[in-house]
This record gives sequence, C-alpha cells and structure tokens, in this order.
Amino acid sequence: MGAELVVEVSALIAQLDAWPDSAVVCDPEGRILFVNRAWRRFAAANDYDGADFVGQNYFAVCAESEGVERRDSEAVTVGLRRVAAGAEEAFTYRYPCHAPHQKRWFKLVATAHDSFTGARIVIVYHLNVTEEVDAVSESELATRTAMLAHDVRSGLNGVLGYVQLAQIHLSNDPEAAHTTTLRRAEDAGWRINSYLEELMLKARAQPRQDAPSETPLDVAAIVAAEIAALGPATLEVRVSTADTLDGTRLRVPTSVLCRILQNLLSNAFKFNVDHGWVKVSMRLNSSGGVEITVADGGVGMDAAMQARAFQRFSRDARQSARIEGSGLGLATVKELVEACDGDVSVESAPARGTAFTVRFPAWRTESQHQMSPNSGGHAEEGTKGCVSADC
Repeated sequence: MGAELVVEVSALIAQLDAWPDSAVVCDPEGRILFVNRAWRRFAAANDYDGADFVGQNYFAVCAESEGVERRDSEAVTVGLRRVAAGAEEAFTYRYPCHAPHQKRWFKLVATAHDSFTGARIVIVYHLNVTEEVDAVSESELATRTAMLAHDVRSGLNGVLGYVQLAQIHLSNDPEAAHTTTLRRAEDAGWRINSYLEELMLKARAQPRQDAPSETPLDVAAIVAAEIAALGPATLEVRVSTADTLDGTRLRVPTSVLCRILQNLLSNAFKFNVDHGWVKVSMRLNSSGGVEITVADGGVGMDAAMQARAFQRFSRDARQSARIEGSGLGLATVKELVEACDGDVSVESAPARGTAFTVRFPAWRTESQHQMSPNSGGHAEEGTKGCVSADC
C-alpha cells in the first residue's frame, strides 16, 4: 500500500471513529486497513479474543461461515467483491446476528471510493436495525416507515463517505477542484431528501384541494432526468417522449413524481423485448388535468395479470425467474398517485406491449399564465430530487 493511501486512510480515522455503528475499511483485495472504535467495542462485548483485525482478509473471513449463516455469508462475499471490482456502486444486505438472550438484525452497507492516488478503498458499515425490524410487525405504517428509515440511513452512509473523501482531498491540496466528489455528495443528499418527502407524504392527511403547497414541477424536465438516470439501459431500446402540456406544471411532491416515473420506466425496460421501444407521453386531458403515459413494445400482460397488476407482491410467474423484482413497484405507484388524488390504469395485451397512464386532477396543475414571476426558476430545482432510478 502506497504512502499516500496510508495518509488518506489515516485521515478517515477520526471521522469513522465518531460514527456510532461498526465500520471497516479494506483495500480492493479485502485486506483490512482500519476498523473503527464501534467495531472494536462490538467485538469486545461479544467476547472476541482473536487476532487484531488489521491485516486480516475481511472478504475471506466472510466466506468462511458455515451452517445456517452460509447463505448470508456467500451473498455478502459476492456483493463485497463486486463493489471492490467496480461492478456495483454499492451493496446492502440485511442479516441476523442473534445473541444468546437477544434477537438482533444488522444491515451491511458497502461502498467503494477511488482516492486521489487512483487507489480504491471499500468502506463497510454494519448498522443495527433490530428496532426497525421489530417494528415491522406492528402495523402497515410501521412497515413503510421502517423500510424508508433503512433507505435514509443507507443514503446517509453515502453522503458520509463522499464528504469524507472531499474533506481529505481539500486538506491535502486546498487549491484542487474536486467537483465530481462534491457533486456525488450533493446528489446523495438530494436522494435522502426525496425519501423524507415521501415519508412525510405517507404520514400526513390528504392534501387540501384549496391550498396545495407543493412547488409546481416541470414534468418534461423530470421525465428527461429520469430517462437520463437509466444510463446504459436506454441504449438497448428506442426511447422517445411527446410533450403537449404547453408549459403547464404539476403540483405534487418532487419525490412522488420521481418515484412514480422510476417504477413505471423500470417496468417498461425490464419487460421489453430486444431492440424494443419505450415512449413517455405528457398531455392535458379534457378536464384540464395532467396525464402521463409510459408505453412499451414489450411482452405485454394478459387480462388476469392486468387485473392484479397493482396488488402487492403480484408478479408474472412466467417472467419472475428471469427478471428481478419484488412485486411492489406498481402497488407503490398506485398508492402514491391516489395520495395525490389521482388514478392509474393499464392497457396491455400479450406480445403487444403495455401502457400505464397516470392522471392527476386539474386543481393540481398550474398553467403558464397562472405562474408567479418566481415560479419559473423551480424546474431545475425539481429535478434534483431524482438523480437516479434507484431513488
């Protein structure tokens, strides 16, 4: 390991030692460079009396587990190696780690960062999520809150890692421009903000029709941002848009529109065919409301599948073996749209593609002549909350 990398890792120590959860820093091969104080406290509290952690191969240790833990350890080992190799930006995995007198669950979050020397380090956090997991059985609201809390904590880890690296870079060379690292930190922060917006939407009562408070959004700009966030996936199919909104904007929370588009676009790409197409249409309906249709030329759905498309955990058995998914995406779309007083429908046929249409009421729109002089500056701000399809 080079001297400059030693300096960079050393600079992380003070910050990671202040982190309340266990953290370990490894090189790309899995050798441990540093463990924080929380890691050592956890080891001591669980009667670990083995060799010092630094220098051990963490990836190899993970792979050595046997018995009921083997499946978890194999999944973690594969995920860590993919992050270290650059095949994935991040990896998360929830696993049990029960003590003799307590049921405990932890969530592993791994991210990789390229240092200013070009060397790669992997930071792994182990978050105690026992309280959140226990809360899941209490109610549906508790379930959604716990899931969102996990996402927020994962996002916070990303912010922490990128900001730490930015601070290190600036301390080593105050004159250098580290725009990429700082931009990633900002994007991660906006992602957290979108999670919080969605959490507040689910918790509060239905919005008042006479006083919508959301900033009017440029629908076309957000659609463009979500398509761009799909990255290489857009090279596999023909993607087009059609906008006849004539400048009309939509008053819904940014995170809601982003999540709706993410889920619908994700389905359109996942269930497409080779060299297929996806089209997003935006228009005003006869009552003055905004309609957004995401259509594809994919495999389509039969009548039975359409009837249960918006049910939770509903998936096409013929496709589930080859296409990943939880069966929650369309159910989430329906919940979010209805929370904004809208509705969603589907039209499809086997081998002829699928079209999902989301409709928002007219009172949630704002035409150009209704806009205040300052409202035009919010289009770019609205797109910041949806920086990736993984929002």
